[in-house]
Amino acid sequence: MVKIGILTFHRSYNYGAFMQCYSLSKRIAEDFQDCKVEVIDYCTKRMYENYPTSLLPFIIGSKSNRNSMLQMMKQIGKCVLTPEYLNWKRKLYKGFDESAKYLPLSEYRIVDNDFRQLFEIIDKEYDILVVGSDAVWEFRTYPFPNAYYPDYNFRKTKLVSYAASSGRMHEKDLTENNKEYIEETLKRFDYIGIRDTATEKFLGSISSAFLLKHNCDPTALLDLTTMPGNLDRVKRVMKQNGIDIKKPIIGIMGNNEICNMIRRMFGKKYQIVSVYQYTKSADYNFDYLTPFEWARIFSLFRVTVTKFFHGSMLSLKNGTPTIATDYWFQVDENHPTKIEDLYQRLDLKDHYFYMADIKNNVSDLKDRLEFYIHHPDSEKILSTLNKESKTYENFKEALRMIMEQ
Repeated sequence: MVKIGILTFHRSYNYGAFMQCYSLSKRIAEDFQDCKVEVIDYCTKRMYENYPTSLLPFIIGSKSNRNSMLQMMKQIGKCVLTPEYLNWKRKLYKGFDESAKYLPLSEYRIVDNDFRQLFEIIDKEYDILVVGSDAVWEFRTYPFPNAYYPDYNFRKTKLVSYAASSGRMHEKDLTENNKEYIEETLKRFDYIGIRDTATEKFLGSISSAFLLKHNCDPTALLDLTTMPGNLDRVKRVMKQNGIDIKKPIIGIMGNNEICNMIRRMFGKKYQIVSVYQYTKSADYNFDYLTPFEWARIFSLFRVTVTKFFHGSMLSLKNGTPTIATDYWFQVDENHPTKIEDLYQRLDLKDHYFYMADIKNNVSDLKDRLEFYIHHPDSEKILSTLNKESKTYENFKEALRMIMEQ
């Protein structure tokens, strides 16, 4: 039996990171039923320590990654302004830990910055290693070298990537040593699947010899109807807190700035429900959703406003018109952000707003929101997502060919 291991950010307490892992592992297992598919249960100590729920570690940071004085002041401010903040985090993280049972995790778990032991295990256990998806190739704030650039002479394991992204990385971030390391590493790959234009340009600046294939984010492949759980609890909680799901709801997955802006636009004309981040102007803030509840709550919104890539993906996947308010710094016109790249690729640029431009023309955003509340373009959204999902097929064919070698 061929054994396939997936190496990604599945231990991040991040809805998108969890759902892309769940979706990719599930789809590969469905398409290759004679294979054993596992999510390699690895993360760095830095990631493991990045989610403190006790007061002192939350304020000062971990032993390996102390907070700056400015960061400590911000953490204190969060606790003072929102006394329930850490308790909310505990509930949120518990939901992720309980949902992890739906991932095909490896029997072993490694939490270590030293990834050499990990590579030895991979070479012993797996015939194919899938690196990605998500921003596994970004290292602006992440250690480098790292496990997601597997610089190791594997004896039997074949290397591929799926929808890997370099995130905010740019050629100017690279040293010559970085370039040489990455080039030598990716030469070992039988297939390099990437998610976005920025990654294409980033890798192209390292070597023109790479054969790069575009892959959709795995969440485009989700079948929402077969996921664990349902929305019964979510609907009950919303009703208990005065939200009428039969009336228009604007969903927010962003910050106070955009929520306040929308409240000023419409007053109390529409209900506002916020997920993930607390926003003062919302009618209700969800302090706790499991990843699977989060993936489906967008179906209850008439329109979603979000600054997150996977917030966009999952809202669109529910057929819900989704306005992206992009805060990411644009390096240049030829290096689009991951959110801008997504909306361009899906031919949904009228759903996309760069935040720096919104402040000078708020009326455009208001008009667009009002239009989608009353004229949802769900059919177009689902059609273009279905087209994008077909880019998974070249990865599937590559896996099949590797297995036949």
